Amino acid sequence: MSLPHNAADENYVNLTADVSGTINRIRMVKVKGSRPWLSCSIIAKRDGGTTYFDVKVVGEAYDHFKPLIGQTIQARVRVGDLTVIEYPDRKAVDEAGKPVMRQQIKGRLIKVLGDGEECMKKPMVVHGLAYLNRIGEAEGVSRSALSAFHGEVGDFNFVMFDLENIPEVMGNVKLIEPHVPAKRVEGGQYPKINVGFMATDIYPSFFTFKSGTRKGEKRLIIKGKLQYFTHAKVNGEPIELHVSERVASKRK
Repeated sequence: MSLPHNAADENYVNLTADVSGTINRIRMVKVKGSRPWLSCSIIAKRDGGTTYFDVKVVGEAYDHFKPLIGQTIQARVRVGDLTVIEYPDRKAVDEAGKPVMRQQIKGRLIKVLGDGEECMKKPMVVHGLAYLNRIGEAEGVSRSALSAFHGEVGDFNFVMFDLENIPEVMGNVKLIEPHVPAKRVEGGQYPKINVGFMATDIYPSFFTFKSGTRKGEKRLIIKGKLQYFTHAKVNGEPIELHVSERVASKRK
């Protein structure tokens, strides 16, 4: 399997999303003490709604978007280095009169993939590498919890994913599940399960720890649908997966 490296640096592992939608607020951002950078917002289409991205434009995409400052366009683009942030919505307040906290996906817009009609019909697709932490059920739906990573090899940043396992991936989920601890205890020793994955229809969210030393603490996550695993390893040893399921899911 080819790793999702940055094309310019084989020591860099990326976590990318290919998305189609409306790109607006194309602007130069100026912060005192820093060099200005090009930024934009993306209203990306997904099954059942939209997902909002706020991204920094870099690399070859910079030359494409720099002349478009102030405009609104439709395009399919690739966003790397995905992460989730939380910000106060000054236009909405809660019962205590405080701004409502919203979640948003951040990243770097690294490539323009097209703007044709057929291109715009393509689904949202996320590719990455991760540690598989848990497989379980929530409200009768099978789900996988992953810690996806990106950045310089040996100095990764981690993003938590909570993904619904679609029916086509369940065969491979069942092959991996026996290796996943049913419950983790803080400080315990557990197998390291590495996976490559493809997901769709992502959006930012959060959960609150209900027990343990982190009770009451909020964690930002990305939710979506797990389409397939490209590979899986337990402590470095590969698990043979059903390739037919990966192909069936990829063709959706």
